[in-house]
Amino acid sequence: MNRHALRSMLWAGLLFAHLAFSQDWTDPVLIGNGYTPDFDIDPVTGTLYVVHHNNGLIYTEIDAKGIVQLQEPIAVASGDAVGRYQFGAAIAHDPKTGRPHVCYRINTTGDLYDVYYIRRKADGTWTAPLRIVKAKPRAYSVRLDVDNNGVAHIVHGEVDGDEPFGVATYIRINNGVIDQTVPGLTKYRVDDRVELSVGQDNSVHVVLSSPDDLAGGSAVTYYASTDGGATLPKYADIHDAATAKGRNGNADVVVDKLGNVHFAYGSAGFPNASGPRTLHYVRYAGETKIRDVIVTETDELQPWHHGGGIGSVAAGDDGKFVVMAYTITDGGQLRARLSSDGGLNWSGFTPLASQCGGDESRDKHLVRGRNNTFYLVYPSSKAVYLRILKAANDAPVANAGGPYSGKEGTAINFDASKSTGDVPIVLYRWDWTGDGVYDDSSASAKRSYTYSDNFTGFAKLQVKGQDGLRGIGQAQVTVTNVAPVAEAGGPYTGGINKAIALSGSATDAGAADVLSFAWDLDNNGTFEKPGQNVNVTFASAGTKKVKLQVKDDDGGVSVDSANVEVGSGAPNVTKIPDQTIQEGQKFSDIVLDNYVTDFDHADNLIAWTASGQVKLVVTITNRIAKIAVPDSEFVGTEQITFTAKDPENNSGVTTATFKVNGVNDVPQVTAIAAQRVNEGKPFEKINLDNFVFDPDHADAQITWSASGQVNLIVSIVNRIATIAPADSEWAGTERIDFIAKDPQNAQAIIPQVRFTIDPLNDPPRIAAVPEQIINRGSTFPALDLNTYTKDPDDPLATLELTVSGNVELAPVINGLLVTVLTPNAQYTGS
Repeated sequence: MNRHALRSMLWAGLLFAHLAFSQDWTDPVLIGNGYTPDFDIDPVTGTLYVVHHNNGLIYTEIDAKGIVQLQEPIAVASGDAVGRYQFGAAIAHDPKTGRPHVCYRINTTGDLYDVYYIRRKADGTWTAPLRIVKAKPRAYSVRLDVDNNGVAHIVHGEVDGDEPFGVATYIRINNGVIDQTVPGLTKYRVDDRVELSVGQDNSVHVVLSSPDDLAGGSAVTYYASTDGGATLPKYADIHDAATAKGRNGNADVVVDKLGNVHFAYGSAGFPNASGPRTLHYVRYAGETKIRDVIVTETDELQPWHHGGGIGSVAAGDDGKFVVMAYTITDGGQLRARLSSDGGLNWSGFTPLASQCGGDESRDKHLVRGRNNTFYLVYPSSKAVYLRILKAANDAPVANAGGPYSGKEGTAINFDASKSTGDVPIVLYRWDWTGDGVYDDSSASAKRSYTYSDNFTGFAKLQVKGQDGLRGIGQAQVTVTNVAPVAEAGGPYTGGINKAIALSGSATDAGAADVLSFAWDLDNNGTFEKPGQNVNVTFASAGTKKVKLQVKDDDGGVSVDSANVEVGSGAPNVTKIPDQTIQEGQKFSDIVLDNYVTDFDHADNLIAWTASGQVKLVVTITNRIAKIAVPDSEFVGTEQITFTAKDPENNSGVTTATFKVNGVNDVPQVTAIAAQRVNEGKPFEKINLDNFVFDPDHADAQITWSASGQVNLIVSIVNRIATIAPADSEWAGTERIDFIAKDPQNAQAIIPQVRFTIDPLNDPPRIAAVPEQIINRGSTFPALDLNTYTKDPDDPLATLELTVSGNVELAPVINGLLVTVLTPNAQYTGS
């Protein structure tokens, strides 16, 4: 078989492997024209933050589905325009703020570079540039990552005089200020890679590439910090001396959420890269190297400019799925392979782009993972693209919310409801202090927890999906100390030169706080007596002040004071409260034991007396004082002195004022006798003073009125009531109410006083009737006497009319209608 046939068979075999283990990458998404991209992923939302070069530095935000949400130039970095053979800018997501940090380079002159650092602000602008490298030769390779505290970790290379070899420098920036620098990291070649990754525990991992033609293989140097960058010791040369002989470089490093460290590096065999060209995957767990596996197949990689295997590595959150993306030569085809067992075995390759990048590893692709989804950003044919691979169902994304803050002893509400997954989340587990022990498990996304002590750190969250996959997250928690509340007790009493026991206490919201007590016994500001319960003596009588100071073990302080009444032996009597009541009410009883202290005698040995009362009546029985008014109408104020005397005739006194406020009483009225008179006779006048009594007012202050009268007229003058009919001929009965009202409008009614006028019969009255004159032969008109007749007692229809005095004329009577007839038509006369 000739060489051509053999190569055809090998290629067919590789093609079969690719088809058998194909990866379902999305179609390319155009990010923009340009070169040399870098990106990072928000592990919670899946947002991609990308920078690339196209006549300046271009910033892009892409959602987890690969849809561009925002793209704009970074104006302050417009001078970092080229990328390509000058490497590129770096970007990293800040887990604390959710916004990116960026490092960019400015070529000042010749091969000298400045490096600047900026952060994106909440309003979408960028912070003022911080220059972190000044005029360093070939300092164009810079890498960046940000830890969970928002601290930026940066590494950059530069020439140190042995060109093309140089050194790398590590820089740490906290809140915009450089607080740590570690220079002189070696061995490094400036036309190759320097890479950096930060773990969930804020550990820092740096790898330096230094391809050189060495028989034992050039070093791929690994530095790691377990103290957040405070120190950065060299861990190891990670290359495999048995399989990576010659030029080794183009290294990449990434840390998964469980702390596994994943590396990629390429190798071209000795001498002069003429030996096997391979791409290696290396995995570390802690300080232990787990494996170094050759990912590519024999003769898959073609000759390189100065080395072999330009690869980028990414791992899923738990390190089970690993992706290696690589080019087969300088600017050649871009391929990817997938491992589903932590990098031990690898699938066939999947071609992703016919051309990618350029010479060496300067204009390079980058692959990174979130959960079990992988994102590949790469330069190809003067443009930058994105492709996405979902290796398996993603474990749920644990979003712990926050940051949270509160006070010890007060519940903080935690909310993980923004956690997401490919299937429903069925379990939320919380580790409140980040100690690795899950303290709470629930199907609810919302929980509350009360910290028993102040705390600054992270609460860890683990979520489990219906498919059993788990995701972890964390949130910053700041719990401040709450000072204890001191209680000095008291008031205390005692005698001169006699020990008085003081008993202090305190409450503290922080149940875990340890408290210490101290007393200032002479009120001079110095807490000279330690202890919660102490004794004190005083050489003189009077009111003394003592203070109790309580401190917790976190620096919280509280002070309370108490009075100590030091007596000479006499009972110490405190003020009995004054009392005020309304007329008709009762004073409250006084428990006199509540107002005396005597360190020598019990309360029941104290004898009480009262003095000073005039009308009030004071009785003291079993040290309970009762104060009574002399009668229900008593109004006034009296001051009473209470004296407490001990068996040795030592005494103490106090006074109290007792006041009864007057209450206006309603006038008291009695019944008025009924009156009956005959028509034409007057009623007796009524002296209303005789029918009212008001304990608060004189008779002359009472105002009288009447109501209910219709035909009678009531006149009240000087409280004398006169009653008369409106019509002298009226007879009948009316009932009249008499109302007595005092100056405060309190009133009483004498109701329904009966007044009767009996009628007398009066004769009818006929007014003068006008004379009638007629002509002879005429007839007198009828005369209607109804018009001229009145009777106050009887209806007119009941009257009987008689006529007298006529001689010749003949009256005809019909009721009160009279017609006068003449004797004949010729009659004349009167």
